Amino acid sequence: MIWQQVAVAIGLVALVALLVRGKHAPAAIFAGVAFGFILLGLIPMQDALRQMTNPGVITVAVVLLLSVVLDKSRLLESMAEALVAGSYRGALVRLLGTTALYSAFINNTAVVASLY
Repeated sequence: MIWQQVAVAIGLVALVALLVRGKHAPAAIFAGVAFGFILLGLIPMQDALRQMTNPGVITVAVVLLLSVVLDKSRLLESMAEALVAGSYRGALVRLLGTTALYSAFINNTAVVASLY
């Protein structure tokens, strides 16, 4: 084995061990291992920056932030109260219908996050 393979194997074993221990935030563990790989020259800096600014990741982060904002606002709470008012069956039909309508036009991650 060449030293790069050994370094990657050690990094992956450390990554899994730290994730299993659960004492640190997963984002910090992944970032630390990635930073170590960058310092060792295993990942070129341009490639790392390109992956960290992936538009898909940024989109999901913004959608989740918007769902948190909606969750904290009174508007979403009043809409939810109107949806679940009445009988159980009626509330279920209204909730499922609204979810189906939202899912047709909005990213499902935001729909699921707002329902949580």
